[in-house]
Amino acid sequence: MQPTNNPTPPNNKLKIILVEWQKYPLKRSKKLGENTIQCGLGPLLENIAKYESGIELDVTLIITDVNNSTYYFIKIIFKLLANILKLNKQSFLSEIHGFLKYKNLKYKYPFIKNIYYKDNIGFDIGAYNYGYNILKKSGYDGDIVFMNSGLAGPCEDNWLSKYSNQFSKRKDVGLCGISMNPMNTKIEGSPFSPHVQSFFLYTQMKIMLDVFPENLPGSFIKNDRTSIITEGEIGISQAVLNAGYSITCTAEPLFFYKHGVHWDIPYEELRYKKEYSKYANTI
Repeated sequence: MQPTNNPTPPNNKLKIILVEWQKYPLKRSKKLGENTIQCGLGPLLENIAKYESGIELDVTLIITDVNNSTYYFIKIIFKLLANILKLNKQSFLSEIHGFLKYKNLKYKYPFIKNIYYKDNIGFDIGAYNYGYNILKKSGYDGDIVFMNSGLAGPCEDNWLSKYSNQFSKRKDVGLCGISMNPMNTKIEGSPFSPHVQSFFLYTQMKIMLDVFPENLPGSFIKNDRTSIITEGEIGISQAVLNAGYSITCTAEPLFFYKHGVHWDIPYEELRYKKEYSKYANTI
C-alpha cells in the first residue's frame, strides 16, 4: 500500500472519539514517573470548552465497562428495587448520579454529539474501534482523533491545530500524537517497537480505511492489558508503518519515524521525566 496525500482541508470539521472508563471520577490525579497531572473527563471537557481549538470539532463520548445505555438503565432500575427493599436510598442516589453525570454532559457541552456505552473488551483500543466503526458507517472521511480522559489540558488556544499542523508537515504521515515510545517495555528485553502512545492519536479516516479496513488490532482482547498494549497500542503504529506511512509527535516536532530511518530522539519514556513535564499526557 502506498501512502496517500494527506493535507488537512481548511475548516474541515474534525471528529474526536473520547473514551472514559465509567469507574473513574470526573476529576482525578495521574502519576507518571516524576510527574503528576490533573486529569479526568470533567476538567478535560471544561478546557475544551474554554479554549479555541483552531479546528471545528465534535465529540463522540464512549463510556466503557457497561454494555449499552439500555443495560445501564435497567441496572439502575433493578438497584432501585433492591434499595427500596433495603431502604438504602443513598446507594440508589449514587447510582442515579452515576448515570446522570454523563447524560447531562451532552447538554452542558454542545460539542458532544453522541454518548455511547459499551463493555470493557479491548479497553481503550476496543472503544476506539467502536467509535471508528460508527464513523465508517456514517461515511465520514475527514480527520479524526482518538483520545482518553487521562489527559491534562488543553491550556491554550489553537491546541488542536498544532496536531493538525504537525500531521500535515509531510505527505507520508499516517499517525501523530503527543509522544512516541521506541520500545515495547511489556516484553522481556524491551524490543524496538516504535509507536505513538495511544492516549492521543491524530490521523485521517482515509488512512484508517487504508490500513484498517475492518477493525483496530487488539480490539477484542479481554482482561489482558499487556496484550492490548502490545497488539493494540503498538500494533496500530506498526501497521501504519508497515503500510508505508511515518509516525510523529509534538514532543519531538522535527522527528518523523519511518521504517529504515534511524531513531535519533531519546529512547527513554520522556513523559516520566521532570524536564518533559509539559508533554506528560498534556494536549
